[in-house]
Amino acid sequence: MGKKVVKVLVVLIIMVLIVSGCGKKEKNTDNNKEKESNSFIIKGQTIDGLKIGNLAIVYENEISRIVTNVTNTNDTTYELRTIDIKLYDDKNNLLIETKGYIGTSIKPNETKQSVTEVTKNLKSATRVEYEIDK
Repeated sequence: MGKKVVKVLVVLIIMVLIVSGCGKKEKNTDNNKEKESNSFIIKGQTIDGLKIGNLAIVYENEISRIVTNVTNTNDTTYELRTIDIKLYDDKNNLLIETKGYIGTSIKPNETKQSVTEVTKNLKSATRVEYEIDK
C-alpha cells in the first residue's frame, strides 16, 4: 500500500507543477484549456459517480501522453473495463479515440491513474468526451 501512496503523491506533485504554470508560455482565456510549451490541461468531468480529473496531455518526442486521475465517488465498488477517451479540436473534429485503463474495479473513494500514450500530436485538442465501458 505504501507504493500506491508514493505513486499518488508523485502524480499530484507533477500535476501541481503543470497547473501552477511551471514553464508556462501562453494562457488561453477559455476556461476549458490552459496551454503550456509542451503540455496542457483539459477540464475534467464526473460520469456515473466516477470523477475524472483534469486531463493532462504532454507532447514529447512525437508521443502524446494522456494522463488523468479517476476517483470513485460512489458508495460501492465500481466495476468497469475501460474508459473511452475522445479528443476533439476547436472545430469539433475528432482527433483521436483511445482507451484509458485503471483496472477492472475501483473501490469507494479510491483514486487510480490512467496513462495512455499515442503517436499523434494532440496539441490542438480542446475538448474531451468520456464513456465508461462496463
